[in-house]
Amino acid sequence: MREEVYFQFNGKEVSYSDLIKQFKEKWKQDSMRIKDIKSLKLYYNAEEEKCYYVVNEKDTGSF
Repeated sequence: MREEVYFQFNGKEVSYSDLIKQFKEKWKQDSMRIKDIKSLKLYYNAEEEKCYYVVNEKDTGSF
């Protein structure tokens, strides 16, 4: 089974896979390694059109 998750708000749409891709690009730009990620939480704020993240229960940021 293949899952797809989309968030829709105010005529705009963003997919979960796009958020993951954007997170990975940001993480790499910040000179961090993907293999060091043990846990990832994403919080998408539709009103701000911004995604906040928590990596390994301690590192935070947004994109």
